Amino acid sequence: MTRFDPFMLPVLAILLFSCNTQPAKNAEKAAFRQTVATPQPGFPLPSELQETSGLIYYHNLFWTFNDSGGENILYGVDRNGNIQAEVTLNNARNVDWEDIAQDSAFIYLADAGNNNGNRTDLVIYRISKAQLTPSGKSAADADLIRFSFEDQQTFGYLPRTTPFDCEALVATGENLYLFTKNWADETTTVYRLPAQPGEHTARRTALFEVNGLVTGADLAPSQQKLALSGYKNFRPFVWVFSQFEEDNFFSGEAAFFDLEPILDAQTEGICFVSEDSLAISCERTNSFREQIFWLPLDPNQPAP
Repeated sequence: MTRFDPFMLPVLAILLFSCNTQPAKNAEKAAFRQTVATPQPGFPLPSELQETSGLIYYHNLFWTFNDSGGENILYGVDRNGNIQAEVTLNNARNVDWEDIAQDSAFIYLADAGNNNGNRTDLVIYRISKAQLTPSGKSAADADLIRFSFEDQQTFGYLPRTTPFDCEALVATGENLYLFTKNWADETTTVYRLPAQPGEHTARRTALFEVNGLVTGADLAPSQQKLALSGYKNFRPFVWVFSQFEEDNFFSGEAAFFDLEPILDAQTEGICFVSEDSLAISCERTNSFREQIFWLPLDPNQPAP
């Protein structure tokens, strides 16, 4: 992931949230609460994952990978930060892997990073969970879900101006949902496409005013909560949505967690460890090493 240039917008814009601020389009009825939260230390990631991006929790391991230009390998990491599994995807290339999602049968890996908005080779790799070995080194074949955005007509954006960059993905079984990283106005657009191999058009379904850049997404085990990670001017945040109707993710309640205590942590991946606990991954920066943080949604609950 490419870091946001702090001179593009005033730092004080980070404080624009107020009780009079309407945070969402297509979600005017959503309740909105804001909390400054201090993520709890989790565990360091191995140096092989300095550019860790997406994150899921499966087989009691955290599965992650390096983003643009990294190897075509999925890593399974335990809670001590040790790599327990490495799965090489035989027929996959890491152009700009950005997020990972799962349903009951498959893992989906999104090669959708698109900082310049000029890619015409966007793809999601679908890997059967039956091929994932929770220990040692192995290899797997992936199905290819190729896609394009239905409303993208222009492919000549300047760097960090495109609304078609994408670093966040969730799966619901029948469908996949992409959450864009809109560099220009700091919104996220939701696109839906079938979770089936082939060539597909990603259809726009909603828009949310994130007031920042979205870097990751995950659904809770119940699929009744959605978490989005992101940052603004090096200040990480998490949005959590709940009590929504079907795939109208912004129709229920919304909570904003300002992670100012870990300012300058390059938060990349996010996943639910339980219904009320999140794990957040960050890349190596000048201020932080590559690692996992815990974010309990109930402050009275211990880290998972």
